[in-house]
Amino acid sequence: LDPNAPPLSTLHVPLVLGPDKKRLAKRDGSASLSGCRERGESSRAVVGILAASLGLVDAGTEISAAELIKEWDVSRVDPRDTVLSGGDMLQV
Repeated sequence: LDPNAPPLSTLHVPLVLGPDKKRLAKRDGSASLSGCRERGESSRAVVGILAASLGLVDAGTEISAAELIKEWDVSRVDPRDTVLSGGDMLQV
């Protein structure tokens, strides 16, 4: 991030939808970071999947949050919602 850039006041990203095209929500028992951790998924895999859903990295990329920050470019964020299939998003 450019330290001289004005701070973002808000940034809206697309929704992540389940196979039924409904918004994933914890209240509905959707995936959580703690659930990913309990299943043994690495933090790099989770960050990579989320970044890929925004079009920031290629699918299958494992990347740390610190590495992703170095490549951050808001203009690359895909504005379309992401619909997950059964095999996507670490089995959410």
